[in-house]
Amino acid sequence: MVNFVSGRRRLLPASAALLLSFCALGAQAEDAEIFERYAAYEQATRSGDYDAAVAPIATALERAEALYDEDHETVALLSYHYGRALFRKGQWRDAYQALEVARERYGQAFGEASSDMVTVTLGLGDAADTSGVARRHYEEAARLSESVNGASSVAHARVLLKGGVGLVETHRADTDAGMLEKAREVLAATDASSVLRAEAAMQLGKLRLIQGRIDSAEALSLETISLDDSALVAPAHSLLVRIYESRGESDAATPHALAVGRLSSERDGNEDYLPLFRMAPMYPMNALRAGKTGYVDLMFTVDENGYPRDIKATAGEELATFRAAATKAARAFRYAPRFRDGIPVATQGVETRIRFEIER
Repeated sequence: MVNFVSGRRRLLPASAALLLSFCALGAQAEDAEIFERYAAYEQATRSGDYDAAVAPIATALERAEALYDEDHETVALLSYHYGRALFRKGQWRDAYQALEVARERYGQAFGEASSDMVTVTLGLGDAADTSGVARRHYEEAARLSESVNGASSVAHARVLLKGGVGLVETHRADTDAGMLEKAREVLAATDASSVLRAEAAMQLGKLRLIQGRIDSAEALSLETISLDDSALVAPAHSLLVRIYESRGESDAATPHALAVGRLSSERDGNEDYLPLFRMAPMYPMNALRAGKTGYVDLMFTVDENGYPRDIKATAGEELATFRAAATKAARAFRYAPRFRDGIPVATQGVETRIRFEIER
């Protein structure tokens, strides 16, 4: 959609979620370079090359700033995407500053109470340098969303879910379940898809496990599996492996370890073969008193039920107590067994390194 104002063409926001497709931008942008640079940015982002995504969106923004007024929608949209590009690259401080500029421009272009402002405010929460600042932005986004979308809407539940996940996964605020709980509550009262309800249950289950509320984590993981979202079934089974192994209930963990193995794509090689559950080794007291650090490399076979067998030390610290502690720790690991032709099989030559380090 194109809007003619004061003799110039203005690009309206692509959607409430700010998903500006490069096709639409190319059709509407005054300058072809903006479209070309934006297309390069989006391609790099979609391929996961976040380092390469920053330069083209920065160029597109610079060109738009030279061509349009500061309150132009194109400038606002590109300002937001520039901030997100910096965030994805890991430049959080720069991202936060860029998103503050984007938020000001969104207020000028679309109004402070627009639906698009919700997404910019969530972005500020993601890039905040402390959980307290992040919480402030996420709560502000939730208030905006409630005003724009309605407190009982699926759209509002999405915002609550995004803020809750940001607090837990990005900012490690593992005591704050309020937004996730509210998201589940809203979703339960709507006709939301099972995908959204599964995500809310899964995220809250992960938080409950971190908090040590094991029974709640178990119930939420089982709920996630029952909702049958293909993207979350395997992670939910993985979470149940951690729950049961942490209780010492290895037999209860077995069907879930098998389920993860069955759901995972078959592959060769052991480079990224990581355990579903592992415990830190007990630090040998004689080494701890002496201030000695080191590591032990181990090799073993993962059997058909995901247990390490035939564990051998292959390299690292020669101290016998280190090797004994590392071997004991590895016995408690639990893997998803590999499957071949639908049948679980043993995997030989699995390697891991166990480090012994003293916190200073």
